[in-house]
Amino acid sequence: MIDTEDLYSTVFYNGGELTFMRLTGYRLKKNYIIKDINHPFFISLKDFIKGNKSLLYEKTLSQLKSLYSQDPKWMLGARPCSLIAQAIFEIFDIKHIIPSDSNLIDGVINKEFRKSTISGSFRKHLKEILELKNYFEQLGTEVLSPRFKEISSTVEGFVIFKEEEKFSPFELENYHLRSIINSDALIICDLEGYVGYSATFEIGFACSLKKRIIFLEEPKEFILKLIPAEYGL
Repeated sequence: MIDTEDLYSTVFYNGGELTFMRLTGYRLKKNYIIKDINHPFFISLKDFIKGNKSLLYEKTLSQLKSLYSQDPKWMLGARPCSLIAQAIFEIFDIKHIIPSDSNLIDGVINKEFRKSTISGSFRKHLKEILELKNYFEQLGTEVLSPRFKEISSTVEGFVIFKEEEKFSPFELENYHLRSIINSDALIICDLEGYVGYSATFEIGFACSLKKRIIFLEEPKEFILKLIPAEYGL
């Protein structure tokens, strides 16, 4: 149960801050204050201040730029913005900060879709994929694949759910591809940028169909950064 004091002394700190804090090594903790797949962590004010000190005294501007090769100039405002935020948090006696990658655009663009398929490494990220499935279903979005939630077995790293035992991996992959055809969007669960071979194949298939593709995070593979896609839900 969430402590009322925790809730009312907590703020969202948005504008790419989740990615920034991960890259620069702030001491993030698993978010128990709210359950939201887009906001998996929080940080205490004390640890935020420690992270800011490291940002100022232990990391050079060149080091900060190298951490964010996609847009190194973004780091030019990192230090002053973090110090301004710290001052505000201290004035209002904030205890917990939830870093967020959301921006103004998240409130302007309608990102809803009726049917979706979720791809990713079922071997590495099954828990998060099933959490995504629950998340979409709670929003009223139909998840065409994966259909089930309980694993029966694995074959050469290929996950087979209960109620799918009679199907071969080839037939199950065929079903997943048909689901992409019938979906409004393909969601890629790529925690820390990891996609995997099967999901990469499925992304290529979705591209050929000109389907909407949404990565949870920026993929590590350079070629995947070149395709028309969105980052974040």
